[in-house]
Amino acid sequence: MIKIGLVGACDNSRIYADLIKQNTTSALSGIFDENIETSKLIADQYNCIYCSNYDHLLKISDAIIVVSTFNKQFVYASKAIRTQKHLFLSRALFQKLTEAKELLKIAEEANVKIAVGQTERYNQAFVAIQSKIKNPLFIETDRCRGFNANTKEIDVVADLMVHDIDLILSLVKSNVKKVVANGVAVNNEKIDIANARVEFENGCIANLTTNRITLQPIQKMTIFQKDAYINLNFLKRRAQVVNLSKSINGSQQASYTIESGSQTEKKYVYNLANNPIEINALQHELNLFINSILKDTEPPVSIFNAYNALDLAHLIIKKIKNNSIVAK
Repeated sequence: MIKIGLVGACDNSRIYADLIKQNTTSALSGIFDENIETSKLIADQYNCIYCSNYDHLLKISDAIIVVSTFNKQFVYASKAIRTQKHLFLSRALFQKLTEAKELLKIAEEANVKIAVGQTERYNQAFVAIQSKIKNPLFIETDRCRGFNANTKEIDVVADLMVHDIDLILSLVKSNVKKVVANGVAVNNEKIDIANARVEFENGCIANLTTNRITLQPIQKMTIFQKDAYINLNFLKRRAQVVNLSKSINGSQQASYTIESGSQTEKKYVYNLANNPIEINALQHELNLFINSILKDTEPPVSIFNAYNALDLAHLIIKKIKNNSIVAK
């Protein structure tokens, strides 16, 4: 049994406590947070140990899940790794690149598993079309939501766009060649609306748009590749695959026919319905982390994957702030 300790006392702590108990190879060892009252309530609710200090939690745990706020993330994460505890960061890597670099250095010297929360990797729509993605040529993403006071001190690129950056880097196996970006700060000095165009060395282009002042939440991605495009709706967890074929599919009627310009060549468009299996993204993500400990394998989203996404996010932020569009 992997004994897992929770750092942070909030609603998300209760979610992870439930998920840990549902996994037959793990047990909830305890909880620590500076908010003593809430920590004790959660400890009583889930019949685990309330730890009055972080050192106590580390002592009784094999692994740590950090669900605390960004400003405490580095402190708890670095100490867990230094004491040879496996680590799961429930949120995307902290916004300070200097701290991320330091954590990478510590991680390279430790013999532990470190996973970073990127639940969109396990969205059932994204999981369902993995085998359909061959060689993306153009990717377009939109991620919008209402304002969240908890992230008001973070640029929207590090808050929201970083999730799409991670997805794109997992799909495009190429180095970044060029970045062009613009954005505006509406609520305060932090960027609230951003758009970035990322060109890769293999020719793929990604166009990312995000904002956090909309009334209508949107989380979608479109992937274009040779003779196909794929629509993903992360909120509805649905995917649509549209294929172009030179031959008629006898088992399915084509949506329409494309004249290629040649009198003898036509392409037939097939709209493939997608019915992905039900996946609890958080549960799946946690199970993979626990399995990586038991089987000594790399977590699907490692700290190195997370750093690469954060590094590109910071480059986009830098490009935006170099433009005069940003509100002062």
